[in-house]
Amino acid sequence: MIPATIVDKEAFLYYDTKRNDSYFLFKESAYMRVKVVLQCTETGDRNYITTKNKRNNPERLELRKYCPRLKRHTLHRETK
Repeated sequence: MIPATIVDKEAFLYYDTKRNDSYFLFKESAYMRVKVVLQCTETGDRNYITTKNKRNNPERLELRKYCPRLKRHTLHRETK
């Protein structure tokens, strides 16, 4: 088997010399990360977009982030 060539950040192209065949191998971690929107609990503004790993953090995300409307740090929760 010839070493992989990087095709994309999530995929590798392998070439198998025994079978004379090439195939793609996708990283599983690329599909486990999803984009989430963080909404301020006090004002209701959706101020931040981030990613999270579904396997490591299956529950909703809660972070203290800066709210520009209130000009202080408040609790932000993940929305759908």
